Amino acid sequence: MLKEVARNNLGRVLQSSASLFLVLNTKISRYIINQKEALCGSLPVKFKIAYRYNIMDQTVKADTTHVQGYTAFDVETPNRQQHFICSIGLVHVEPGKEPISVYYLVNPEETFDEANISIHGIRPVDVKGAPTFLEVWDQISDWFTNGIVVAHNAAFDLSVLQKTLERHELPVPDFYYTCTFEKAKKHIPYEQFGGYKLNLLCDGFQIPLAHHHNALDDAMACATLYENLVSQYGCSDEDIRVYRYTGIKEDRARDKASDQALNTLHGLLLGIGFDRMFLPAERDALSAWVQEHHAPQPNDIRTCRNAIIAALEDGVLTRQEHENLVRLSYAAASCGTQFCITTQATQLLMGILDGISCDGIIQDEEASRLMEWMREYDYLNGFYPYDKMFELLIPMLEDQHIDAEEQSLLLSQIQQILHPVAVSSGIQYEGSTFCLTGDFSHGTKEEVGERIIALGGSIAGGVSKKVDYVVVGGQGSEKWSFGNYGGKVKRALELIEQGAKIEIIGEDALFDD
Repeated sequence: MLKEVARNNLGRVLQSSASLFLVLNTKISRYIINQKEALCGSLPVKFKIAYRYNIMDQTVKADTTHVQGYTAFDVETPNRQQHFICSIGLVHVEPGKEPISVYYLVNPEETFDEANISIHGIRPVDVKGAPTFLEVWDQISDWFTNGIVVAHNAAFDLSVLQKTLERHELPVPDFYYTCTFEKAKKHIPYEQFGGYKLNLLCDGFQIPLAHHHNALDDAMACATLYENLVSQYGCSDEDIRVYRYTGIKEDRARDKASDQALNTLHGLLLGIGFDRMFLPAERDALSAWVQEHHAPQPNDIRTCRNAIIAALEDGVLTRQEHENLVRLSYAAASCGTQFCITTQATQLLMGILDGISCDGIIQDEEASRLMEWMREYDYLNGFYPYDKMFELLIPMLEDQHIDAEEQSLLLSQIQQILHPVAVSSGIQYEGSTFCLTGDFSHGTKEEVGERIIALGGSIAGGVSKKVDYVVVGGQGSEKWSFGNYGGKVKRALELIEQGAKIEIIGEDALFDD
């Protein structure tokens, strides 16, 4: 039924798409126009504001009823992990309207591989200051639920999109989609064009493709190819499919949680050992980690728990016991597969900060060894809270001594990082935008959202500068001592550092009245 609806309404779209302007959203310019490095790049399409593009000069005989339009899109990735997007190009066509093309450079908040750079030409400097995926998705998400999604080798682009949405804790929508690669393979002999790559098919159909692997040019070429294929070969039931996401399996979610727990444990143990002393407050921090993970856990967490319990049984943590725990936690954390390298390192840093601050004292040696660690992990440059701590430590360590005032400032800043949920002085619902994250105690996330809407607020799926409040579910609050907050809180903290007026509050603040 879904396929039939999509197929029967394709004609309206195609009939309206001849000789159209594809207007590039001018907001992309602001992210790169002031960067000399980007201006010298090999992708001049980034700077084109608008140009005429003839999608198709033929029509398709098809019924027209329900589905309104289609969106051709393409993504480029910064590295071999298919969980991140560094650019996305889209061409959106609706019947009776001028088509729109948009191109976004996206800050993937992740490192770049040279192999990927050699393909698309996008470097870290190009995305510095660009919007994150959360901000971009807020602008384009409606296009993925209205009409048909079109991609060349859709399996790749849709997989990257899904994994990126998962990483940002955003819902993956259901939508119609079709793949021009598969359709071409179905109808065109391999020998005719020498293969089914986008550039080969564009050459064969005489479709302009100015810069292959520029996401916008690829999306535009895909749109043109799509209409040519439908014009020549029609649209069958097999062409239109339904993309339906069934969600992360429970065991995978547990794996993710255990990876995070082990990363922060390893950091905690490193931080505790920076001053080479093991005080009661530090032993208490390890005991708190054990208590937090008392529920049934994977084998590696149980092993770490049992080792910590054994080490603390006599009330003393020796240097040898600490070294053994460091090695054990490192081995366990190194087996993690659920997070990218920067997320792993950030979780490690959160644990370290907890470890050096839990006794309420930051020694000169602790500050120096923290800076050594940060220099070793300098690929976290540009990420929160790495930048925050680095900026604080640089002037403090000029004289190789942390005085009482500096120590107080460091401890205060670390506590803000580890415990970002504020005690709200009063919530303004009317006209305010809320983003919800975590597991809620006062009902489901949807029910909490309904309460906010009833009081005059609105709900956003992701965190952007437009959000006024990020509400953290109360069920996960006990984990915050180890920095186990999710991507939405992290993004809120980053935006706050940039001057955004976002307040991070606990769930209970909504029900204090």
